[in-house]
Amino acid sequence: MSKFVFVLGAGASAEAGAPVMTNFIHQAETLYRNPGLELDRNSFDLVIKGQGLLQNAMAKATIDVNNVEDLFTAFEMAALFGKLGDLPEDQVKMLPMAMKRYILETIEYSVKFPAQGSSFSSTQGHENMIHYIGKLKEADFLKSWDDITLITFNYDLCIETALLSSGIPFSYCIDDSQKRDTVRVLKLHGSINWELNDKGLIEEKISVRQLRNLIFVPNGSKRILRVSKSVENAYIVPPSWNKLYHHEKLAKIWREACDSLGDANQIFVFGYSFPESDLLFRYLYAIGSMGISIIKNFFYIDPNILNTQKVQAILGPAVEKKFIPLNLKFGDSFASLSDDFYFSKL
Repeated sequence: MSKFVFVLGAGASAEAGAPVMTNFIHQAETLYRNPGLELDRNSFDLVIKGQGLLQNAMAKATIDVNNVEDLFTAFEMAALFGKLGDLPEDQVKMLPMAMKRYILETIEYSVKFPAQGSSFSSTQGHENMIHYIGKLKEADFLKSWDDITLITFNYDLCIETALLSSGIPFSYCIDDSQKRDTVRVLKLHGSINWELNDKGLIEEKISVRQLRNLIFVPNGSKRILRVSKSVENAYIVPPSWNKLYHHEKLAKIWREACDSLGDANQIFVFGYSFPESDLLFRYLYAIGSMGISIIKNFFYIDPNILNTQKVQAILGPAVEKKFIPLNLKFGDSFASLSDDFYFSKL
């Protein structure tokens, strides 16, 4: 039973250098212009070509071609229909895979991990989160690691690196091999280190532990994780309504998330804006929170809180009274959450 549920949106990884949806394409273009980077330029070229064709269609339709979420979704639909302008059908079918390479390599070149001996350690914000989780364990709020679930919408490996660096066991819950006394790391949109195997099932193609053993990092430097060397077609899905298209593959993960929300007494949401396009998470929260547990606190942490009504609108009256907004960055928030004023509320 997960008493504590942390929900990590794009804002959590942004502090580690990961681009968010609104600046993702700009970051990818910046990387593409650097001739010294080892990119899959054929995939980048195909994405740019598809983006241009969608741009030409804007006289008759409205698609934000500068938003990676809209672009990813449009490419998946184009592949389903087998058509995108005058692009040859074989290239249209390759668009989703090209987009995944584009996303994977943009993330891996953007997120840099600090050196730790001859390997690498966690990014600062995620390290702060792990220290806070450790404090919860020391204070006996967590009887075992089963009592906490980390739900994330992010594709990167920041959470896993932080847990591994601290020796905390975790499970993705992508199959039935969930071990006891492990933190659940539920990646609702997939992960850059996952692929489908020959049976069409999600598998962890390469682990952070394996990546650490493969990489030598000179002291004082930072390192990117070259996941793309081991993963050809990452299992990641667009953060939009057509996750329904992938629901069979992700069903176990979403069920685990639903169960965790139903058991939760404490919910923390970091850097997630509850976008209108992500209806599935709204339903996940609504259905998952029907459990018998009583939610004591719903912390909402975001540095750009201007109006909390959008978030509060999805909360029922019983939880709305427990809603605590904090206008703080992800990494900075844990000092405040550790303060007696907030810690005593748990």
